[in-house]
Amino acid sequence: MKKDLAGVLKALESNNAPLSPEEKSKRENFVHAEVTRANSSLIKPLRTFESDAADFIKQEQQSVYSISQAEKAKIAKKKESDPEKEEVKKNGLLLLLSGVLFLAGAAFILYFLLLRGLAKQDVVPQAQIINSWITSQYEIKIDDSEKAKDTITTGIQNTLSENPRNRDEVENITIVRNTDNVDIADILSSLSESVPSSLLRSFDSKKYMIGNTQKDQKKLFLILKVNYYDNAFAGMLAWEKELGTTFLKLSGLPNTTNEFRDGVIKNQDTRILRDDAGNSIILYTFYDKETLIIAANEETLFDVVSGLRASKLVR
Repeated sequence: MKKDLAGVLKALESNNAPLSPEEKSKRENFVHAEVTRANSSLIKPLRTFESDAADFIKQEQQSVYSISQAEKAKIAKKKESDPEKEEVKKNGLLLLLSGVLFLAGAAFILYFLLLRGLAKQDVVPQAQIINSWITSQYEIKIDDSEKAKDTITTGIQNTLSENPRNRDEVENITIVRNTDNVDIADILSSLSESVPSSLLRSFDSKKYMIGNTQKDQKKLFLILKVNYYDNAFAGMLAWEKELGTTFLKLSGLPNTTNEFRDGVIKNQDTRILRDDAGNSIILYTFYDKETLIIAANEETLFDVVSGLRASKLVR
């Protein structure tokens, strides 16, 4: 309690003899100083948040470690009180993992079956066709590894007799022995026994394309690389009669006694064989002095010439 200056002085005067004014003044000053000192020692320190927090921790006898331990105990107690939720969570993860594994297995099986189906058809997508003069969507392989007499003829006939895959698409027919493409001279000699030898020598043996265009029916065509134009031109004239017979047989059409005549198809000088009704049934033209085209009809020749022009623009 705060001390009273007047009360102290009164007590001192009641216990002692009266003082002179000078002594009384000295005593008052002394007492005033002592009272001031005593009262100042009774002032409480200013409270702050930091001091309150320190007092709380001290009173509750807690620490950072005890708080951490209490929080861990709280989490553990929560887990123990809710075991069903933890079980559901585990089951959900297992179900998700099982679903992923099932989908991966199904995708692998589908991929395997798809590859097996493509291999069985022996059809190579356009991206894998290398020796194609014009854009083609499919490649059909005829295996002549046994060099049987009619393998090539029968293979081409079977390909042409099938229904078209998609209208306006092109099939590239390759004839192989083991893993190598057969030379064009061997192919032509297999198809026809009377091909002039000078004509066979005028062609590049490896640079050719046998294919078919697909409209309502498949129509055969050949593109041949010419090394010696004069020999090729004369050789084709000499081979015309047998050429008609050979191509008509491949296309499943009856033979004719008609002869080739001159004509113009898409600004190309063309030799044309027509049936009795006037329909073109086989044509050939030198696209340039290095390229010979043989086609089953005018529409097929038109498509091949357009394809060659488009390919040259791309290159």
